[in-house]
Amino acid sequence: PPPPSLHLSDGELEEWYKNDSFTAHDALKLLVARIHSHGPVKQHHLQRLYQRCSTGEELDRALRLTRLNYLARGELRQHSPFSHRTSEIFITRALSVGAPEVAAMALRDSSSFGLSADSHKEYHPLLIYYSKQGDLVRMFELFDAMKGSGRMPGPDTCYILVKGCVDCGRPDLAELTIQEFKAAGVRMRAGTELYLVQNKYRKAEQGAAA
Repeated sequence: PPPPSLHLSDGELEEWYKNDSFTAHDALKLLVARIHSHGPVKQHHLQRLYQRCSTGEELDRALRLTRLNYLARGELRQHSPFSHRTSEIFITRALSVGAPEVAAMALRDSSSFGLSADSHKEYHPLLIYYSKQGDLVRMFELFDAMKGSGRMPGPDTCYILVKGCVDCGRPDLAELTIQEFKAAGVRMRAGTELYLVQNKYRKAEQGAAA
């Protein structure tokens, strides 16, 4: 059957996301055609597209469309990145559909997609995801990517890393992480070192009881 976009008026096409019959595939085709024929679309179209995606493959295609839209903006001398909200929605959606690798790709190569990743807040959901999965290697790889942006992440990032290390049974890594942040002049959140101390003590008690 023909795609639903063929039966919509211009006004309905502009508000495609109000049409429940539109799949992510339909939306991708529509937005690609719109960008090629009319130039870049507004960010809320990207945000609605991300939310319509239900698989990592669809989000990967949505990410490529994001790049296409960013390049189209560049042709109009609009070089500023998309809003932090757009990045946040993409990352959150990628994690909710079980596609952390797509989220990681978006963050590591954010500049080529026009996504904002300079506040470090965009990284936090993926850091937390890795820590809950017990994947400290990827968690610290992502942390290294954050540092590569040129600024040392702040106290919230430190807490996430420390909690992840402690919860995964690596208080030694948590201590090294705290030392790194302190050496960089980053202030600690009140609960960061407390979380480490309390849980080290609790684990010691559990070990003695065993």
